This record gives sequence, structure tokens and C-alpha cells, in this order.
Amino acid sequence: MKTQTVAILLAASLGLSACGEWKQDPMASVAPQAQNGQEKPTTPDPQKPETNPILIESPLFYSFREGQVGEFAVSARVLAENYTHQISIANIKDFPGATFDAKNSKVIWRPAVGTITPKDGPEKIQSMKINVTAQKAGSTSYQEERLIEIRVVGEPKAPRIVSLSLSATTVREGETLSGSVVFEDMDANPTATGTWPSLQFAGVINAGNISGFVRTDNMNHIGNSQFRSDLTIDLSSAELTNSAGNYAFAVRPVSRYNQVGSPQTAMVQVLTSLSDPVTTWTSTLNAYYSYKDASCV
Repeated sequence: MKTQTVAILLAASLGLSACGEWKQDPMASVAPQAQNGQEKPTTPDPQKPETNPILIESPLFYSFREGQVGEFAVSARVLAENYTHQISIANIKDFPGATFDAKNSKVIWRPAVGTITPKDGPEKIQSMKINVTAQKAGSTSYQEERLIEIRVVGEPKAPRIVSLSLSATTVREGETLSGSVVFEDMDANPTATGTWPSLQFAGVINAGNISGFVRTDNMNHIGNSQFRSDLTIDLSSAELTNSAGNYAFAVRPVSRYNQVGSPQTAMVQVLTSLSDPVTTWTSTLNAYYSYKDASCV
């Protein structure tokens, strides 16, 4: 009996010792105000949305063309009671001339010709930032924004010849003649030779055609959107005339977008080569008198 009693007391002692570390105040983690009943539990405000209630409706991207008016709609809704909202374009200065028609909820813009520079390539891409602010008296205000990708497509422009010059206006068969042509191409990128224009040569009405003897050398960018190409009229192996004749060629620039500029013409007088002289007037007279004398015999 004594042994059993000791065992019971020992077990009870061990149980109290083992549970001692769990004897914590259940209110210890509660704020003092709540312990004293001074703070009421918070309840969600039915008038205050848990997330941003602004919903913007607009295209994700829009394409404009230089020199033409374009427009797209931008609207917004506030999924909360009694809120009013206002739409604005945060970076409208990046789009010169653009406006937002609040009454009709439209963005209107006419990109000026020249908005795209040669370095931009065929199109220019920017981001337009749409801002929407929602407000309600005595309540939290909200803001939301959306980026719309704006693409401006260029209006291809035909290049033009600024000047065309030759080192001389007369050349003889077997010789070469040099020259140069300066032209302007607003769609060419000065730092990317693959975007530079090319030159086409053709014959001219009422003149001999020497376009096939003209070649271009050393095209260079000379500033702004202007380029210069050296020309060589190579008649080193040509046989064009028995004496002298008027010959010409026309040159016109062609842009990378296949826009063709107006042609300009160069006239050249071509003389026969010295190694193949024509019959002179003295030899013609000698032949005439020889024929006359022979006919009188």
C-alpha cells in the first residue's frame, strides 16, 4: 500500500513538472487595449474595395501614319459606388500635337511628316501612359495607369538629286570622264549603308545613249541626309562615232522603299578616237578631183 501511494505521488509530480513550460497566459499575444476591452475587432468597410476598383479599357497598341490623323478610344470604369474618375495622358508632351477628347473619350493625333528620323527605321515605337484617378468625398482615392504601345509608320519620301556635274563636256573614245552626283534621301540612315539609296542610269531621247558606260564609285554620306557618289564615264573601249556626236545619260536615285526621284540629265560630246580618224575635208576634195579627172579621160 505504501509503495502504491509513493508511485502515485511520483507520477503526479512528474506530470506537473512536464506541463510547467506550457503554462502561458493565453492573452499574452493580444494587444493590451483588447485585453482591457478598449479595442473592438475591425470589420471590413463595405464601401472600401479590397483591390483597386479602376478598370481601364483601351487598345494595347495603335499605329499612326505620318501626316494623317488617327484616333482610338480610351475609357475607364470604377467598380465602387459614388466614385468619379478623370483620364489624362501623363506623357502627352512626347506626342507633339496629340490631344485627349474627354467628352468622347478619344486620343487624337496627327504625327507630323518627319516624326520618323532616318535612325528610327521604317517605324517609331513609343509608350503612351494613360492615367486614371478615382475620387470620392471622405474616402480613399485610387489611381491606375496603362501603357499603350504607339507605333508611327513613316510616309516614304522620294530622294532627290541636289547636283550633277562632270569634269568636262567633251570626251574622246578611248578616254574616261569623271563626275559626281549629290542627292538627298530622308529615309536613309547615315550610319547604316544598307539603307542608302542606289542610282539608276538610262538613256535620253534625241541623244546617243552612254548610260551603259557610266559607273558609280565611292558613295559617301556628306552630312544631314545628303550623299555623294563619284561617277566615271569609261569610253576606253567604246566605238560610238565616226567623227563627233552628242551623247547623254540620265540618273535618278532610288530609296530603300523603292521611291524613285526625278531624273537629271548630263550631255557629253563624244569625239572619235585618234587611232581611227575620219576622212578630212582635204582628202574628200582630193578624192573628188581624182574622180573628176578620171571621168574626163
